Amino acid sequence: MDLHPGNRQLGWVLGKGRWNTRDNYSSSVTGGGVDILLTANIKEPLLRGRHARLLHSLESHILLLIADKKLRVGERHLSPTNVAAFGQRRTVVAFGDLEYELSFTNIDQSLYRAQLDQLSQFLNYQGDRPGIFVDPTPAETDYMIMNKYFIRSSFTQGSTCWMCAAVDKDTGASVAVKKIIAVSSSSLRHARREIDAMKRLLSERPPITVSSLIDSVIIEPSTSSGATECFIISQPLISGTLGQLLPSQSLPMTSRLLLFEQMLDGLAFLHAEGCMHRDIKPDNILASPSPIRAVIIDFGCATWETSSKDHMKGTIRYLAPEIIALKENTAPLDTTYNISADVWSMGLTAYELLRGSRARFQRISWKFYDEELLSTIGVTSALGSDEVKWAFALIKEMLRWDPKSRIESKEARQKCPTFKAESKQRLLPPGKRERGSRC
Repeated sequence: MDLHPGNRQLGWVLGKGRWNTRDNYSSSVTGGGVDILLTANIKEPLLRGRHARLLHSLESHILLLIADKKLRVGERHLSPTNVAAFGQRRTVVAFGDLEYELSFTNIDQSLYRAQLDQLSQFLNYQGDRPGIFVDPTPAETDYMIMNKYFIRSSFTQGSTCWMCAAVDKDTGASVAVKKIIAVSSSSLRHARREIDAMKRLLSERPPITVSSLIDSVIIEPSTSSGATECFIISQPLISGTLGQLLPSQSLPMTSRLLLFEQMLDGLAFLHAEGCMHRDIKPDNILASPSPIRAVIIDFGCATWETSSKDHMKGTIRYLAPEIIALKENTAPLDTTYNISADVWSMGLTAYELLRGSRARFQRISWKFYDEELLSTIGVTSALGSDEVKWAFALIKEMLRWDPKSRIESKEARQKCPTFKAESKQRLLPPGKRERGSRC
């Protein structure tokens, strides 16, 4: 990395060295008389023929090979312009009858990452970046699934599932992989339901604020006592959740407001497609502080029914009052809930986001709602800017106790302000949108 390529966007050149002295270069010349030559200069005189280019994906930090001629990487045969990602510690690269092994050394990973960050700054790269837990160098513990995805570090986990960072070996693109260990028939049904829900949403081209299915596979156990493994591959890869960001004192309010806007965007899309998520909470929203991104995930509880009585779905502290009433058998016999329950859950999630901490209750009650939640919203709003006052006013509409009087997600999204595309990220007031902005 200390030897920068002549063109940092094109990377280093890998090709034949010159052997023929008639080319006016002696084999004794440094770099001459070799079978293979790696150079930073595409016009290197000692380079006789170009096989491929090597460069880093700034999205995943993975090292890529882009073929200029037919060659082989591992067991995969590449044609010109094909891409291969080096996702293992050692990889065989073959040019014709000659084979070479590309091996990663035990370089200081923090130094390697810093050099890649410098490259990103030099190229003015503004896209997603891998989490700091993902080393640029492949680890011995990395493994492949479906002969396509290199599974790398996990960044969050539940009792039976893990979220992992992964790389597509054919493109170098970052993907998120949810690995589910289905230890029972009900957990397997839950995983299949999530895959089916994501397939259904995929047909509608979800926005970047909703997780998009790329691939999936279910691996049956090899023995009768084993567990079924389910892998759900999706994009984008964001290596953290909103729950992990909540206590961050370094996250400015402007960033929190933009996250809120994106959360509303995702929820409005789901509801427009008839999808009731039923488990909106901070841990089911992937979130990144740089660049600012919020993505709704986990569709294992989702339904396309317009109403439901099933109070066993979701996380109890984020359940709407009408669902708590069903759970506690205090609701009238004909009580059901609908997508307005998602609005409540998102409103409570946004309340915690802007406040910077979790609400102090295990399940909502009228006493806490009336005496503390509404009071806290009023006090916090009064101390904030105009944009903060607006946000808490909207959250208050999302947290109305009566679901019939709760604001709909579409209206909430239309009411919210939008950030201008400026480095200062200035908010536009509600109702004043730039030409071409999305409502």
